[in-house]
Amino acid sequence: MDEILRQAADLGRAIAKSPRALDIAAARQAIEADAGAQALLRAHEAAVERIQKLRSTQQPIEPEDKRRLAEAEAELAGHALFKSLLKAQADFIELMTRVNAAIEAPLRPRGAGDADATGGGRS
Repeated sequence: MDEILRQAADLGRAIAKSPRALDIAAARQAIEADAGAQALLRAHEAAVERIQKLRSTQQPIEPEDKRRLAEAEAELAGHALFKSLLKAQADFIELMTRVNAAIEAPLRPRGAGDADATGGGRS
């Protein structure tokens, strides 16, 4: 079991050094360094917290509260740095899905999904 855990740790280090993991870190750093992005994030968090507070106290959620949240979500979704982070996260999830499939492939009975789980593309 120690050997399996050592290999898992090696895999974790390799994943952490992969371009996809590094892309996420770079996107997060860019957001942290951008005052405008931080302001958008704070506005979104405030809108979410307000809605959650209203729900938890069973108070009505006013149209203005819904509008604020929708606007904050739209601004985040349209911001280039957040788009970059979302793309980096999607790429990383795709990598991890392929890694998981490659790990699980030898555990499947012969003939059950023998397709190559590793596929091509950027790692």
